[in-house]
Amino acid sequence: MIARQTLAMLLDAYRELNARKLFWISLALSGFLVAALATLGINEQGLTFFHWSIPIDVVGQLYSGGLLDESTFYKFLFFSIGINIWLAWGSLILAIISTASLMPDFVTSGAIELTLSKPVGRLRLFLTKYGTALLFVGLQALIFSVAAILVIGLRGGEWVFTLLLTAPLLMLVFSFLYCISAIVGMLTRSAIAAILTVLVVWACIWAVNTTERVVLFARVRQEVVLDLQTQQRKLAEAKVAEAASDAPNLSELRAKVDQWNERITNTDSTLTTLKRVHAVSFAVKSLLPKTGESMELLGRAIITGPEIERFRAGQEAGTNFRGDPETEGVRVSPRMVERELDKVLESRGVLWTLGTSIAFEFVVLAIAAWLFRRRDF
Repeated sequence: MIARQTLAMLLDAYRELNARKLFWISLALSGFLVAALATLGINEQGLTFFHWSIPIDVVGQLYSGGLLDESTFYKFLFFSIGINIWLAWGSLILAIISTASLMPDFVTSGAIELTLSKPVGRLRLFLTKYGTALLFVGLQALIFSVAAILVIGLRGGEWVFTLLLTAPLLMLVFSFLYCISAIVGMLTRSAIAAILTVLVVWACIWAVNTTERVVLFARVRQEVVLDLQTQQRKLAEAKVAEAASDAPNLSELRAKVDQWNERITNTDSTLTTLKRVHAVSFAVKSLLPKTGESMELLGRAIITGPEIERFRAGQEAGTNFRGDPETEGVRVSPRMVERELDKVLESRGVLWTLGTSIAFEFVVLAIAAWLFRRRDF
């Protein structure tokens, strides 16, 4: 009886969602994007569009050197453009706009009384309506991921079934935002207020995440610099130890050691400050949902570590990086910093990324459900 009632409410809410034009517009845009990405390819000259070649030396060199094959190219393409840009931003914004009125329409006078007259608990009513909104994103992501699997399999020669994780993960990311829309829409009965609140909160989440990532990058870079400076000091100390006591350049060698000591002291002081700032930004970030980092988990599942390393090796081979000895005294490769940064990000894992985000959603949903059960409509 309970399952039948819940299924009937889900189907009714789905019909309401299905009738909205934005659902079909979003679906059409997803199909167009998949078709557009499927027309691209790579060869020895660079990119291809249908049977035309677009000369891009870097892409051609990576392909010729075996550092970038067709399957890796399509995985990078679909994740960076299809998932990281379209699904994680475009489709989510359309979903927020399309579903913002679900809760206000549900609690308006005349509609809510008819629903509450049925022998269904308020909590189940609220959660069923909430779950229906997630279908908007879930169906979009499922269709997109199946289409992407077919394109990568047929054109790239690799069947990446881990792309099926896109649908549940994107639904989860959307739920982090929609819980805010649900409580604001229920309290204000205004879809505009719900949309604006979600966009403001989302912007704040992005700002906190960006700030933490910038500070983390600076901290990791200083750690790399400190490590390289320590190595240079050891080399300088070894030269002093090897030099004779009456060597003419002994004072110069000792001055070099003192110079490295001064640089290390300055770097360590800056690093201490960065660690304190990062600790504060990380604490604030831990309280908020991680929409961006949740999508990065999907990227790690789709694109393997060896594929990323091969791609970076190709980038390093074509880059002649020169350090800045005047300010740091050592050469710091950007790729070196990126690798150390990746180690820090990967150490956070699924439990911290999704666990803290789900905890945020649970608190907001608990408050919304409590208000819905106690409110006199």
